[in-house]
Amino acid sequence: MTPTPRRNGASGNAWDTNAERAGAVREVLRVKARHEGFVRNTTRSLELMLPPACDAVTARCPAQDSVLPLWLEDDHFATPFCCYGNDVDCSRCGAWVVFHLAARLDRGEALVPGVSAEKPAQSGWFAAA
Repeated sequence: MTPTPRRNGASGNAWDTNAERAGAVREVLRVKARHEGFVRNTTRSLELMLPPACDAVTARCPAQDSVLPLWLEDDHFATPFCCYGNDVDCSRCGAWVVFHLAARLDRGEALVPGVSAEKPAQSGWFAAA
């Protein structure tokens, strides 16, 4: 499975919807709870991958503000839209970095030293969570 499917892509390497992916995420949460240390993702980052929280996370993608993707094109670096490419389907994103950063923001952690991680919503960084 690819963490971020392509727009209009039908490779069979990603779920068609986040609702379809939810069962797999719940299974990873179950395995994590049962086998401590086996799954590196935090519980919160996995919870944020479930609908409807995942929609709120991808709508405010923390990687867009915190990750500088660089690709080598010929003899120079290029900055794509996302570290997974220019034609990604953000609504179905499952990239570790996106949900890891979202979980850190939800805990009030600054991603960059000296930059505030103040939560903009009363119920957490991602209100739908």
